[in-house]
Amino acid sequence: MAYTFLQLCSLLATRSGAVGTAPSAVTGQTGRQAKVVDWIMNAWTLIQGASTDWDWMQGEVAATALTINDMSYSGSDLGIASRFAAFKGDRLVDGYVYRPWTIYDNSIGQSDETALREIPYVQWRLAYDRGTHTAIRPSVYALAPDGTIRFGPKPDIAYRVRGEYRKTPQILAANSDTPELPDRFHDMIVWRAIMLIGGHDETDAQYQQAAIKYGEMMLALQKECLPPINFGGCEPFA
Repeated sequence: MAYTFLQLCSLLATRSGAVGTAPSAVTGQTGRQAKVVDWIMNAWTLIQGASTDWDWMQGEVAATALTINDMSYSGSDLGIASRFAAFKGDRLVDGYVYRPWTIYDNSIGQSDETALREIPYVQWRLAYDRGTHTAIRPSVYALAPDGTIRFGPKPDIAYRVRGEYRKTPQILAANSDTPELPDRFHDMIVWRAIMLIGGHDETDAQYQQAAIKYGEMMLALQKECLPPINFGGCEPFA
């Protein structure tokens, strides 16, 4: 069942038995009711922070034009308006190298789209950041320590690129805000918050019961919303 931020706070107050009156809103609260709001916020943040690969925390970069002779791009440069955490690089999927970044000549269209290959940042610097080179169609990219993505060689025309990035955690702020994870797992936020209450109030029994429920749901969430573990294989997708 899907719950809003306020509904999660109310459910926490009811289920924990350690709060008293449930908060009537997620803002303007004091005392124990303010702590209920904070516990739900913190529980949701902890769940999101348990992995960088949750399905709901991945985003796609829409086709965006590169600037002629410009090799370095931030999230905002590529049209990401908010919640940008980091660009995603090449990775193994089902035993193959998946390349998330592609490029095409906009005058031709997506029929011209080809994959870009990731190289180490140091290799990019040696090949493209030192001296000079001729501007042509980029064929590789590197993820720089400052969070930018660097293409190489420098583009000679305004090619369009597409790719993927990771999002920063969702922050619950308004009564009607709804956590982004699948609806059937919303309940685990409450169990995680009860664990926080148990730690705060030093009630071991309450903590242990909530930890069991939370652990069961976390295993199911990981199975459903994390990519499979890959072993071996180094061939690119065709």
